[in-house]
Amino acid sequence: PYALNELIHVLIKNPNAAVIYSDEDLMSEDGERLTPHFKPDWNADLLLSHNYITHLCCYKKEILNQLGGMRSAFDGAQDYDLILRASEIVDPKDIIHIPKILYHWRMVEGSTALSADAKSYTVDAGKQALAAHLARTKTGATVSLADKPNFYRVNWPIAKSVKVSVIIPTRDGLEVLKPCLDSLMKTKGQQSIEVIIVDNGSTDKATLKFLNELSKKTEFTIVRHDIPFNYSSLNNKGITYAKGELLLFLNNDVEAIEQGWLEEMVSLALRPDTGCVGAKLLYLDGSIQHAGVVLGLGGYAAHAHRGLHAEAPGYFNRAQMRQNFSAVTAACLMVRRDIFDRVGGFDEAFEVAYNDVDFCLRVKAAGFKNCYTPFATLLHHESKTRGDDDSPDKKARFDKEKALLATRWQPLIDHDPAYNPNLTRAKEDFSLC
Repeated sequence: PYALNELIHVLIKNPNAAVIYSDEDLMSEDGERLTPHFKPDWNADLLLSHNYITHLCCYKKEILNQLGGMRSAFDGAQDYDLILRASEIVDPKDIIHIPKILYHWRMVEGSTALSADAKSYTVDAGKQALAAHLARTKTGATVSLADKPNFYRVNWPIAKSVKVSVIIPTRDGLEVLKPCLDSLMKTKGQQSIEVIIVDNGSTDKATLKFLNELSKKTEFTIVRHDIPFNYSSLNNKGITYAKGELLLFLNNDVEAIEQGWLEEMVSLALRPDTGCVGAKLLYLDGSIQHAGVVLGLGGYAAHAHRGLHAEAPGYFNRAQMRQNFSAVTAACLMVRRDIFDRVGGFDEAFEVAYNDVDFCLRVKAAGFKNCYTPFATLLHHESKTRGDDDSPDKKARFDKEKALLATRWQPLIDHDPAYNPNLTRAKEDFSLC
């Protein structure tokens, strides 16, 4: 009765609701409730990674009639097939999430709630359902299995002929800039790129000599921009020299460590409904520095799963799955040039902090989905050249930028649709409140 009451409450407030889903947990045979799954609001890329919707799920009857109900050909993943087909015809705003546990999935012998191996055929059925969805939507993408049962990786078409303009602000710091550039050139594969280095007042002789040598190479452009450090302004300046269809904002202290990361980001950024694409960034000790940005953490915004081991699953494997976040870090962020121009670039009122969050939220407000991918992994020597924000002036500037973010985006800070109100806002580990 409680669950049905919640559904009716949603329908009264949202008469156009087409699909409603809730949070859930597991229940042992002796009634113990375990492993609560507090889900995000509608998250299209997460759904392409696994069926996070599952239970409880309510459909508008005319939608079910239009879809022809569940299909026996996808036995074991018929609910996944159904929600994928529904996503093709339902407006995302009419898919409503109730952030309450309205369903207890019984862990009885033979149930996938107890072990995915209990019904191993469900993995293949889910893969077939996802492949059928991609075929119907004419994406040209294929599906492969991820490293956990019932999780998948969609392989999007790669367009090597598209030019990527890489924007790298720097000031001295040759010890990080050179490895950054060397790793970029070694791992770019056959992707067409140009590199625009925005020099913010370097004085070190070795750095100046290095930049001068780079300026003689056709794929490099060196731009001098001698202003008090303003990350937004430096990137906006670099963009005025960019010729690529895609823009990659890259910190000078980021190192690429694997092949294929650039193609991964390109393949996602070229999707028509995608806005910003963010990579998984690691500290030098192999722990996660960035796996998406969650609004409201620490009162404003912070990185998801920070400090977790690079290969650890995180909350319901979310550290290792593509998904939509409200924002991603600009330490390694790709976006189409037309989207960048449409939202007006970085807001230079955010000199150092939260410029990427504000930019991503303006991209989101323009109707695009921001995406985090763990399949582009790089190292980040965080703030290596700029230093920490520990002086009185820097703290005052940081407080000003926090206040500006809150003034502009407080409703999203209060409720991040990619997170869940039952999860903590005090830590970055998706633990319970």
